Amino acid sequence: MPKESSMETLVSLSHLQATMEHDLARVKRWNQFQESNDARPQTTLAHTASIMLAAIVVVNAEQRHNPRPFNAGWIYETVALHDLGEMCRADDGCDVLFPNKSTQTDKDEIVFFDKTASPLPIPIRELFRSRYLTQFFTHADLLSEEQKELVLRGTSHEEVEFLFLIFDAIEKYDYLLFAYNEFRTKGNECILVSMLRTNYSRLIELACTLPGFGQEVINPDVSSFASHLLAKWDGVEINQIPDRFAPKKATPSDPLRDDKSA
Repeated sequence: MPKESSMETLVSLSHLQATMEHDLARVKRWNQFQESNDARPQTTLAHTASIMLAAIVVVNAEQRHNPRPFNAGWIYETVALHDLGEMCRADDGCDVLFPNKSTQTDKDEIVFFDKTASPLPIPIRELFRSRYLTQFFTHADLLSEEQKELVLRGTSHEEVEFLFLIFDAIEKYDYLLFAYNEFRTKGNECILVSMLRTNYSRLIELACTLPGFGQEVINPDVSSFASHLLAKWDGVEINQIPDRFAPKKATPSDPLRDDKSA
């Protein structure tokens, strides 16, 4: 980094950090379940930190089992930045539910991210924008040619699509982690069933595509547990699924063995 830009970086990055901490802490996730099922509160700021646990696990699994080398740093950077556009939701206080996401809601977040990152020195700003936009790269009509070129700088279309698959696996696994903990510690099945109805087929598709994800993360034990739970409540409306049963006592050292309780 050139010395002459160090003060500019200090000023602009410290401002972005403070804005991110303030605004993302105001955006609530899993809103419908916090209201109706007493799910643990999670803000987008907390999610931005906690999803890095999933990222470390998925990236390392893929590095062990996937013969294809990839840029792990790119993925970590994308994960760290991917929800900063949700700062535009701070006044409303709610993220956009998955069924309500659209090209327009994505564009709103991209525009806000660009505006917030604009004071950064050009090299940092372009890096941040490139990694942030990676999550939208497979949306053919969402990005402009300039935005696509920025993401592709120094790599290929095929490589970015591959990196997106790993990012998508991390994001979907993070959803599962949240919903599963509600199931295991509170006996709340409806959150987990709702999450699996939306994401199970994609999780299995990613497990078949990414060997590390399939062998170490969404392996046959996990997929069997999930499919059993889905079958149990097949055809039942979410609001008809009891949100409590007598949960097992969970401890950090107790491994996943919930096939009977599902």
